[in-house]
Amino acid sequence: MKKKKFREKMAAMPKISIKNVWDEHRMSLRKHAKNEPVKRFTHWSTVRATMFIGNAPYIDDEYEELHADKNWKSEWRDTIVDPGVGKPIQYPHGDDFRTSGNYIHLVYLLKKWREFAETEKVVVPSELSFFEFGGGYGAMANILCSYQSDVINYILFDLPEFSLLQRYYLEKVMDTQNVHFETALPKKPTKYDMFVSTAAMSEVPFSLRDRVFEFVYASHYLITFQHRFLGYDNMGYFREFAKKKGLDPDEHIHHLKPGGHWMLAI
Repeated sequence: MKKKKFREKMAAMPKISIKNVWDEHRMSLRKHAKNEPVKRFTHWSTVRATMFIGNAPYIDDEYEELHADKNWKSEWRDTIVDPGVGKPIQYPHGDDFRTSGNYIHLVYLLKKWREFAETEKVVVPSELSFFEFGGGYGAMANILCSYQSDVINYILFDLPEFSLLQRYYLEKVMDTQNVHFETALPKKPTKYDMFVSTAAMSEVPFSLRDRVFEFVYASHYLITFQHRFLGYDNMGYFREFAKKKGLDPDEHIHHLKPGGHWMLAI
């Protein structure tokens, strides 16, 4: 998608009334698209506030753990390369390749899930379908599609403005033939191989989470969350979610020490 087409599509979106913080973010994205360079979208204040962590202090620890891993050269070194679309701030340390704090963090999350899968002897099929709730600007989709060689279906579910940004980004960095940008839930319950959400699922009301899980279920889950967000008891919610799956929360919820977040791995 060309920058002009992106701006036109963003400008053509219907008016909305501001009811919550995410409506404010939606309107802010529209203003950014109209008034600021699209080629530098990772520098937009709304993007930096909601989906781009930059070189946060804990990124060094995550990078070092990736670099020290036995699979660094065979898996993580190539996966961690940031294509550079959106002009992200480059990570200032490490080997002679281009990456960003965002890509380091997301690949680190993938590594932690893979560790869980190996411990639990989870068999990951060669062909995978994904459902990602709240896909940021599309970085995790790019990472997973490049890491997993045969993705047969990748659903990115998000608000319209965010979905448009994801389409703009992903069409520039990968083949999006099997990627579908959705702003509405399936009309009937649908199963996927893997459900992914990095923080987004912990930033919406419980009622929306329940609706999502009513229509979307999966064999495996990678969900990261803050202990609390806007008063939401996320730890309590996801512990109960694990229990409903017949699982021990203490075995499936892990503390990600560098960043202080938590991961539900199933």
